[in-house]
Amino acid sequence: MKLKKMAMAGLVVSGGILLSACGGGGSSSPAMVAQTNTTATIDKTSGAAIVPAVIDKPITFSSGVPLLGTSSSTTVTIGGTGAAPTFNIGSAGATATGDMTFGSCIFTVKTSTFLAGHALSVGKVIIINPCSLTVGTSGTPVGTSTNLPVTLVLGTTSSAALTLPALIGSNGSVAVNGATVGTTPVVSATGAGG
Repeated sequence: MKLKKMAMAGLVVSGGILLSACGGGGSSSPAMVAQTNTTATIDKTSGAAIVPAVIDKPITFSSGVPLLGTSSSTTVTIGGTGAAPTFNIGSAGATATGDMTFGSCIFTVKTSTFLAGHALSVGKVIIINPCSLTVGTSGTPVGTSTNLPVTLVLGTTSSAALTLPALIGSNGSVAVNGATVGTTPVVSATGAGG
């Protein structure tokens, strides 16, 4: 009889462990994931908050950026701070540096080795609209830090993806490199539970 009671107790404990591993009897929340990718538009109101996600990260456009006057591999590096960003743009052996402001992305060239008359020559102001970051959040679990692809879009030209640490909050907030860049809808994960 004692052996029977111990065997039953073992079954009860094992069953409880299995239930908790599968999310219990419906008492815990289902796993949530991001429903879509996230597009963070860089503009006058959001730019200072979004740009820190990619500060000091070289961003490559393999075929250039027509709005910057480049047609070969071009690297854009945003420096400084979200409130006072700077830029360094390099392509075909030439470089341009200056200040970046928002109202979309506005590049004011202060130093340059591009030829006079080029879009990136000294004194030029380039306004790129639209300007945004795209974060590959679709299907990413909520509440778990993970590396995600991030691209910078200048006009209609997308950069190669950077892989950066990101976290999606339970409210759908999306943080990249610790900077909150936007929100994404979150839904119950398909097949969550045991």
